[in-house]
Amino acid sequence: MFEGLAAGFVLSVVALLYALSLAAALWGIRRGIGGIGRVPAAFAWAGLALHTAAIAVYALLRWRVPLGNPYEVLVCLVWAFVLLQLLGAAVFKARAILCFSMPVAAFLTVLPLCCPLFLPYLRHDVGDMQAISSAHALFAVFSYGAFALAGAFAALYLVQRRALRMKESISALGDAPSLKRMFAAVRWSMLLAAALMVAAVVLGTFDAVFLAGSKLNAAHVVKFSLGGIVLSAQLFLAALAWARAAGESKVCAWVLIALAVSFLMLVPIEFRNFLWSDACNFPVKECI
Repeated sequence: MFEGLAAGFVLSVVALLYALSLAAALWGIRRGIGGIGRVPAAFAWAGLALHTAAIAVYALLRWRVPLGNPYEVLVCLVWAFVLLQLLGAAVFKARAILCFSMPVAAFLTVLPLCCPLFLPYLRHDVGDMQAISSAHALFAVFSYGAFALAGAFAALYLVQRRALRMKESISALGDAPSLKRMFAAVRWSMLLAAALMVAAVVLGTFDAVFLAGSKLNAAHVVKFSLGGIVLSAQLFLAALAWARAAGESKVCAWVLIALAVSFLMLVPIEFRNFLWSDACNFPVKECI
């Protein structure tokens, strides 16, 4: 997304702020003050502010949505992930979810700087994306972000439920909402994730079939097949949570498993872009 040392510096500072948020949360747990306090959220909001400013400046300079290659997708995915985590923490008054989300945010922020597959995209720009393609990618990114929010609340729910069963006191959960409120957060997050993914799949299908002007190849079939699996899982879990057809603990556990599998599916979905960037017309393997 950004070029040269500027990209590394900005992302390193963002990752550092997310890591400081985690460190402050762990310090709050160690002190046993009945909650993680406001400092972790402050560090996370500072990291998000810098993250947002960097993406906005790049988008204005290039005059396009920064979702044209795997590097840009990952940077924006982490941004959406952190944004929804912080909004969810504020709405449901559950800052404790930062203990689960900030390690992921810090790791994924520095991943492009450490993985050789991302390096070519630090040095090359991509062509303009069509409006439909940009909207498809944006909806998919926010769907994954909402899915991750559901996963964070599901993890918090399971930890809190286990602590109550064992009659243990966990200081980080001192300011956590009730189990009922946390499961409500899981339900609403899954509903949002499914709705956004429906929009992403519809736009992606319309773009590929009616606007691309070419026949679908094997890569497209794999991408849409995996996308359909992710959407089906989201719809199933959302329906299960809202219908209360299974125990809340089971639903939360299934949300975490499905979330992990869905993120792993991003690898084959984006694998074609790692092998060749049509927009830049350069093979990645020649740039590494």
